[in-house]
Amino acid sequence: MTLFFTQWGGLDFFQVLLLNSWFFLWNFVLEVPTGALADRLGRKWSLVLGSLAGTTATLVYVLKPDFRVFLCAEVLFAFAFTLHTGADDALAYDSLLALGKEDESKAFLARMEKFKLGGIILATLTGGFIAERWGLAAPMVAYVAPSLAGLGIALGLKE
Repeated sequence: MTLFFTQWGGLDFFQVLLLNSWFFLWNFVLEVPTGALADRLGRKWSLVLGSLAGTTATLVYVLKPDFRVFLCAEVLFAFAFTLHTGADDALAYDSLLALGKEDESKAFLARMEKFKLGGIILATLTGGFIAERWGLAAPMVAYVAPSLAGLGIALGLKE
């Protein structure tokens, strides 16, 4: 992201750090309200909205290289992140509970976390190749595909 912001976005390092702080501030601010939203709408719909917000944030990022645009995208990404935070684990646990397999929850949730971290590593490596071949904004655009895939999966979930 640093190269995206500095080279494609034209930001200096201080602005990159401000964006990072801005993102975490909004994560803090939105964590409780999005948790309440997930409790009200359901975990499935929290994941659906999170995927939509993540897709939208990605598209906002590449609108134009501008600090204010990036600020908006960071808020959308924080919204997406907080909608996903805990909703996926809660949905998995509730599903295991409904199946009478709650004793398997620790191993299952650990496996989910392992896949999440593996996905981050794979995306980071893949993003480097994509950026090298098609430019620094291309990994952001490429993120739309898995985000929409996540949306499709979330829409197919049953609570």
